[in-house]
Amino acid sequence: MRKSIVQWLLACSIIAGVLSSCANGGPGNTGRVFTSMILSHGSPVLHVSNVSLTLATASHHSVSLTPQQSATLQAAASDSTPLPPAATTGVPAGTYVSASVSLTANGTTLHHTSSILLTVGQGPPAEVLVFLVTHQVRTATVPTVATIAAGTHAVNFVTHIAEGSVQHIPNIPLVNQFGNTVSDSFFQGHITILATFLTDCTDTCLLTASGLWDVAQQLDAMGLGSRVQIVEVTINPAEDTPPVLLNYARVFGIPWTLLTGSPAAVDAFWQTLGYSTSCAGASTPVLVCPEPWGDSQAHVNLYSHKVEQYNLSHGLYIGVADPTGTIFTTYANPPYVKGAIESQFYNALSSGGKQIYETELANSTWKPSAITNDVLSLMATENIAHPQAEAAPIGVRKGDTPPPFTLASTAGGSYTSSSHAHVPRVINFFATWCVSCRDELPLLASTVGHGSFTKDQLVLIDEKESAATLTAYFRELHISAPVLLDTAGNVYGKYGFEGLPVSLFVSSSNVIEAIVIGQLTKPTLTKVLHELH
Repeated sequence: MRKSIVQWLLACSIIAGVLSSCANGGPGNTGRVFTSMILSHGSPVLHVSNVSLTLATASHHSVSLTPQQSATLQAAASDSTPLPPAATTGVPAGTYVSASVSLTANGTTLHHTSSILLTVGQGPPAEVLVFLVTHQVRTATVPTVATIAAGTHAVNFVTHIAEGSVQHIPNIPLVNQFGNTVSDSFFQGHITILATFLTDCTDTCLLTASGLWDVAQQLDAMGLGSRVQIVEVTINPAEDTPPVLLNYARVFGIPWTLLTGSPAAVDAFWQTLGYSTSCAGASTPVLVCPEPWGDSQAHVNLYSHKVEQYNLSHGLYIGVADPTGTIFTTYANPPYVKGAIESQFYNALSSGGKQIYETELANSTWKPSAITNDVLSLMATENIAHPQAEAAPIGVRKGDTPPPFTLASTAGGSYTSSSHAHVPRVINFFATWCVSCRDELPLLASTVGHGSFTKDQLVLIDEKESAATLTAYFRELHISAPVLLDTAGNVYGKYGFEGLPVSLFVSSSNVIEAIVIGQLTKPTLTKVLHELH
């Protein structure tokens, strides 16, 4: 079975520098962890008490933190004053990969465990945030723990989610280097690293491209390259046409997507993210500004072979987005790539670019390993921007008859649920971008329909993805089970859940005996299957 992201990290099989250490820091090597809680935007007041919080390493060494034992949480807002965090000192140094919380919210006792990625004991104090939400379940308001965020970027991201102030990659059609139009669906299902560039930039853009190249190599070395896409969007669409972008990509061997479009479309794209592409009267940060060259030399774009009439002074933007296109974190300067720049980028640097490379990048706020760590943080905290419900707000619950459906199958033909109503079965909703689903699917495929459970049927339903995507994904996981294609999400909507994965255990009398929201473990799966008979 494929190793999970946590196992990858703590086996120290990743490139040196992504994590500073995979081992405990040894006796006396400790750090401090700040813990806090936040309630989602628009939720009613929650009275929280009896809070306990524990961090655990991959080798199951755990440490208990001392969060606030009681608090009254107001709905988060951008102008609200958050509760002061509680500090736990003397936390053993090391890398922690899971966090568990127990608390009582408005009289309801909640337990939740989240995968995390948190290094303690090096650098500034670590941060952990418990994110609570409420759901309307028929006539009741039900509190739940959405996730536990760990690390500064993850905590900031969840705080923006709770405040309702996150940014999303704009739904504005652009064109890639091959002349194909891409829209917002292009940014769904993968973690996206989004960056600015322009082809006639011979300094910071090439340094950024080298940094992205290093990120791609690090992710490929971890076997994660297929789950992350790098995308650069020009800020000079008037000259960066698809043929120019294609020539640029071929010169540097760039394997990722380059995007352009009409000046109006590109301007709208960056303006939606809070940047102006015009110098005149800009009230937001300016990405690009035409300036005189300052000499009489004819400057020629090497990829369009046209004379440049003016110089473009420009800023930089690097954004990391989750599989829903929600922006996780951003950077606004070139990376620190000293000693690691690829030769094709270095050789193309102007004298000014080489000076920046030699003298100015040591104080950069990001290295390629920082972007990689952002990716790993997103993967470690599953579906962070769309927390799952503890109970279905609409639709099915335990004791119900599952709603009937007919879906196309990757095995050919279709599957009609009413034809299998007499068969005990596990209905599992998943998607290829879901990290927990990736670890859960091999367990389901090797358990349901095998051994003591040979009479049980496994019904896998994928959400809004193509058969081609699933074929490649299942080949990678070495799973041969057929998959039903809920391409419009209608079946999932009929069942009424939020978040993935979700598993329903249906008896031979066609009654839902159990519902498990979130990743199944082997003990839980075995126990529920035994109870199904």
